[in-house]
Amino acid sequence: MGLAENKVKQRLSADPNNLHWSNDQTKFGFRMLQKMGWAPGKGLGVNEDGNKEHVKIRLKEDTLGLGANKKTTENWLGHTDAFSQLLANLNSQSDESRSQQTDEASEEKKDSKKKRKRSSCDDKDEADMKAKKKEKKEKKEKKEKKEKKEKKHKKKDKKDKEEASQQAVTEQAPTVLRNA
Repeated sequence: MGLAENKVKQRLSADPNNLHWSNDQTKFGFRMLQKMGWAPGKGLGVNEDGNKEHVKIRLKEDTLGLGANKKTTENWLGHTDAFSQLLANLNSQSDESRSQQTDEASEEKKDSKKKRKRSSCDDKDEADMKAKKKEKKEKKEKKEKKEKKEKKHKKKDKKDKEEASQQAVTEQAPTVLRNA
């Protein structure tokens, strides 16, 4: 099963263009297209100018890559000069970008030192802001808890009143049990 082994050619079936499959009107896709307004012989698309036939298969008998032909593969050395020149251009650009990056990095370090000096004052302001936000959040949570408790008490009071009224009704009317 290696590369040095003789190739076994594939035999094509009696229907190499798969016409039996394409003419089969019981297939799901065919029925779906018909429901959408398509008819055999019409093209696909809004203007019905698209493909009118199914995609045909073709056996690829060479070992070249997809899209390659013998003209391009025989002259592969002719492309090495252009490839070498491209690599040289990319390498020179990367060297320039490295030097620019080192310059930018040194500038960023200087800027960060200045920002650190400024940020010591800003840190105090940020801490004050965080403390205020935290206080507001705590107040809001306390208020929500208080409202929930009040709602619970109101429901409980209402339920107690209903139970009391039901007890009063049952106490007024004595129950009489009869044996049948």
